[in-house]
Amino acid sequence: MVVNCERVANEVAIQLGNLGFYFRLSVKHGLQAMNLSPSTIYSATSDYLNDPEVSSKLEQCVTSLEFRLGLTTLEQLKYSGGGRVVHKSLPSITANYVERREAWNIMVRTLIESTPKDGQRLFVISGLGGCGKSTLVTKFAWEYQPRFDQFFFIDANSESTIRADLIQSVRSIGPQYSQVSFDEALSFFTSPKNKTWALVYDNADDVSLNLTSLIPNASHGVILITTRNRSLAQITSGVHLELDVMSKSEAVEVLIRSSRRETMDEDAYQLEELAAEVGYLPVALVQAGSYMFQTGCSAEEYVSVLRNHRKDMMETPASGQRDKTHRSAYSSFDMSYERLSSQLRDFLHIISCFHRANFPMAAIPFAAKANFRLKLVDLGDEGELFEDSIKLLQTVFCPSGKWQDRTVHQLLASLQNYSLVTHSSTYGSILLQIHPLIHSWANDRIPQERTKLIKAAACRLLACASMEEALEGHLMAHIDALLSAPDHITINDQAAFAQKLRAMDRFTESEVIWKRTFEHVHKKYGPSNIFVATAALGWADTLISDLDRMRDLEASAIEIFITILGPDDPQTLKATMCLAATCWRQGLYSEAEALERQVLENCLQRLGEHDDVTVDAKAALSSTLRSIGRFEESEKLQRGVLQYRIRTYGESHPGTLDSMSELGCMKMYQGHLEEAENILRIVVQKQQATLGKEHPTSLGALNALSLVLMKEEKYVEAEEIQRWLLQMEKRSGKTRPSLVQSMANLAHTLFRTQKYTEASKLQQRVLKAQINSLGRHHPQTVNALLHLVDIYNAQERFAKSHRLLFTAYTEMRQFYDPSVPQSSSLWSI
Repeated sequence: MVVNCERVANEVAIQLGNLGFYFRLSVKHGLQAMNLSPSTIYSATSDYLNDPEVSSKLEQCVTSLEFRLGLTTLEQLKYSGGGRVVHKSLPSITANYVERREAWNIMVRTLIESTPKDGQRLFVISGLGGCGKSTLVTKFAWEYQPRFDQFFFIDANSESTIRADLIQSVRSIGPQYSQVSFDEALSFFTSPKNKTWALVYDNADDVSLNLTSLIPNASHGVILITTRNRSLAQITSGVHLELDVMSKSEAVEVLIRSSRRETMDEDAYQLEELAAEVGYLPVALVQAGSYMFQTGCSAEEYVSVLRNHRKDMMETPASGQRDKTHRSAYSSFDMSYERLSSQLRDFLHIISCFHRANFPMAAIPFAAKANFRLKLVDLGDEGELFEDSIKLLQTVFCPSGKWQDRTVHQLLASLQNYSLVTHSSTYGSILLQIHPLIHSWANDRIPQERTKLIKAAACRLLACASMEEALEGHLMAHIDALLSAPDHITINDQAAFAQKLRAMDRFTESEVIWKRTFEHVHKKYGPSNIFVATAALGWADTLISDLDRMRDLEASAIEIFITILGPDDPQTLKATMCLAATCWRQGLYSEAEALERQVLENCLQRLGEHDDVTVDAKAALSSTLRSIGRFEESEKLQRGVLQYRIRTYGESHPGTLDSMSELGCMKMYQGHLEEAENILRIVVQKQQATLGKEHPTSLGALNALSLVLMKEEKYVEAEEIQRWLLQMEKRSGKTRPSLVQSMANLAHTLFRTQKYTEASKLQQRVLKAQINSLGRHHPQTVNALLHLVDIYNAQERFAKSHRLLFTAYTEMRQFYDPSVPQSSSLWSI
């Protein structure tokens, strides 16, 4: 019987020994016949297991069970020796493959053509899910496999899959390796005898995976790693390829191939539009092409369906594909989502409520340091989710209970490690970027029961950030994104966003929100309420083309503030400054000056000299005095304002730069042109860096600089700046005051350079716009009329110029005080 058992064991070993899953463990023969005590059995078993050969066999057995090594079929067991261990073949190349020339050249140059210093070529390709990393490496494998003795794909999804694939790869080489362990498999690749091999660690996306311990540390061979985790680039001193989305031409080619259709020239634009709609992402392009092939729809029809049913379309995978790499775009992103902590998921959901590009990460610490409770506007309506939204923001951004500066960097790095976001830096600001499909996917993945809370938290974060003037240039696109669905935005936050719209000269949009806000608080609190007065001032500030209505609203607000708070309260004083500014716009300079002097006197008595409201009052009075030619007093006030703001906020703060700009304009009007130019160039540079080139404040400073250049007869640079400014203003599609000013300035420069025809056309538009917005009797309208007279005279159109001149002097007598220096010779004041 014993002999028979040994014979059968030997036969089984021959049959299954090279499959890597047969392990025979047998204690010494004869023990079963003895009447042994448990201690004796334990001692004998321990001696058996401590035998080096048995211990090694047991270790291999455990490894095979853990990593499911040596799988075979019943059919293979029929034959002597079983089936040979066969490693999985190379992945198939998609039929829709389009060469990405730039990435391909980098790959070939690094892995085939160059000679690395350390002998081993380690190449990391990172990028977001579905961008084509595995496809690119698969093409490389098929192209260059003949150059290598071994070329294996390793599933790098986890440590267990890496160990299993690497062991199975080596065991598939031959029977002599059928029992190798993981360490022995690594030793195979590090051996000097085996130098011509290539390993692809595909989809090494787990950020917690210690990949360096799982790859051969050798001075030869080729290792390629595809991953969403860009931090893996740190494991190589060689080339790291961050694979982006496709180029426009590559994306169109994928659409043509996957839709199986010939394209005509007239279809090219539609295909380009479709490619842009899905962000040039390969997996989404294949989805689109597959859908077009199955349904016969055009690219234009697909875009329409996608915009209306994006979630359903992006969750449906492309069908009929030979390879399995083409999941749906959303399922590709879901693989990363499943690995995210709840904190990262909430962060991703919150930022998905904003615009996908250029979210300023500096908004987070600014809001967090104030516990997310800042209010740019307080109308008494916080909303039912106010406290819950703050609690959520604190959980995400202050998990330890207080703000820590490194939190932003940790959150950003974590999402970047999954290739869900990228970032750029500009003038020291970190701006977050999200691919358009990831952006929509992240928003679609917000749990339905938490949608209102997440959006309330996003609004709260942005409303707090809107109080930081330095962030103003980066916030508008994100405010627009939130206002596109205003249902969950509180009245307070809507008013804050409306105020930011007004700061960007978007008067009409701001007016709509403020009017709705005013009607809401008026209905809720009645006519004589501080919140109503606050809303009235906000609404008034948008009525730039209805100055009478603006003045009425401001007067009513002042009356409420005086009744409830008294005449010397800061809110009353601020409202009075608004009324003074309206008087100035109406050409009532004496009335504006009287109001501003009254406000300044009250501020000095009630608040003291070193208070923001007092300083703002000085700045307002200085501006009015400058506009009517009282330069000496104006400059004295403005220098005091500038010194205070530099001392309090620093040299680059928007308020400080406003004061510098005013001082530069002052020097221009005083004829100190070189000094004015130097000041304004500094202002323009700093405002563009802080607020962006297209912010109204930046445009205003650049406009002032162009006037100085014109007066210095530097006409070429002045005209270049003014044409660019006019182009920027026209993009708004509305005739705003700044657009009228840009046209007037360019017309003056053209007049100075004797380009009378173009100057005449521009100045006629200026005059028409001033009549429509300010009326025929306003000083600025008459000023525009006089400029047109100058142009007509230069063109020798004397009949027209004389008629206009008579009209101008008739109007001037209504508002000019003979004791005040005339400003009609100045352009665009």
